[in-house]
Amino acid sequence: ATVAGDAYGVIGRYLAALTGRGPRDLAPLRRAACLAFAGATLPFQFMPLVVAAAGKVREGRQVARATAHLAAGGSPAGSVVQMAARS
Repeated sequence: ATVAGDAYGVIGRYLAALTGRGPRDLAPLRRAACLAFAGATLPFQFMPLVVAAAGKVREGRQVARATAHLAAGGSPAGSVVQMAARS
């Protein structure tokens, strides 16, 4: 969540600057070109969220495997080696 929050914070501040609600250090023509680019790449701006969600799913599976292993009486030291091999 932190990675996605950081990425979307940057994107949000960038778009705010392009719409005139942030620093006004871009010339009007440059601002228009950047707005067009931001609009064209809008579908790809969700990638940080997809990457973060995939990482959380992978992490959840590893925690579930470790919990099941320990609940079955497995050794914590052995589970570290097994988890590393599955990652």
